[in-house]
Amino acid sequence: MELSLKLDENGQVVVVEGKPVYVSDEGKEIEIDATALYTKVSELSSEAKKHRTAKAALKTELGKIKELLPYEELEDLHEWKKQADKNAETVANFDQKDLVDAKKVDEIKRAQNEAHEEEKRKILESFSTKESEFQETLKEKDDCIYDLMVSGEFARSRFFSGPEPVTILLPDIAERYFGHHYKVEKNPKGKLRVTGYLNDEPIYSTKNPGELGDFDEAMEAIIENYSMKDKILSSTGGGSGARGGTGTGDRPTGDAGRLQTMKVQYKEAIDNKDAKKAVVLKNRIFELERKIRSRS
Repeated sequence: MELSLKLDENGQVVVVEGKPVYVSDEGKEIEIDATALYTKVSELSSEAKKHRTAKAALKTELGKIKELLPYEELEDLHEWKKQADKNAETVANFDQKDLVDAKKVDEIKRAQNEAHEEEKRKILESFSTKESEFQETLKEKDDCIYDLMVSGEFARSRFFSGPEPVTILLPDIAERYFGHHYKVEKNPKGKLRVTGYLNDEPIYSTKNPGELGDFDEAMEAIIENYSMKDKILSSTGGGSGARGGTGTGDRPTGDAGRLQTMKVQYKEAIDNKDAKKAVVLKNRIFELERKIRSRS
């Protein structure tokens, strides 16, 4: 199931009781608490660490055991004791001649060793399976938190949304290009925040020296260092980097050209059943149409 942020008529993310609202590809609205998800991830991380510690201790203990496992490590203690008693009775019934028969003694030892080795293998295999399951769960939770926080910032950013976005990129497309520059981290107070990185170094604010830049400050630095920035800057945004229309023939330019392009992209998203992209495009088209009507 794919989720996309729900936007209001102004292109802003809809928030209910501090929680961003997402829309599934089936049209169902879901309010998601990113903080609660992060808390759950922390709990799972702690639990996974305990299991890894227990597994390491078990490996150490098993390495010291040569002939007999501790009773508590056996899956079926009753069955194991029953077999051990039977073996003891057999040995007790041997006469002196049987005890001299090295083949029988070796056969008993070999059978016991094989049973113990199989038991150890099962225990280690069980711990490995559980560890893999925990790691997979933690990754899913981390990915979910990243999508909630970073995708939300891209959807709200003035660079990619609103009536006059700075670039021609849609939020989801921009995230594919520039999402790797952002990480979800804890600030000194322990709260989650989105931090921008450039050349593996955090991007600091120019408005508030000494503090990390917010999402848009980081994005401005990232785009400034992007080799093809002139190709993604909007021709209607004005200011530095704005580019005039270069239409040829009867092809619409300016807002009309952008509107025509977005409608084509919207139809492609519908045909490809890309619900997330279709919702973003629909909101962008609505805002641009309203802007054009207000000027007429």
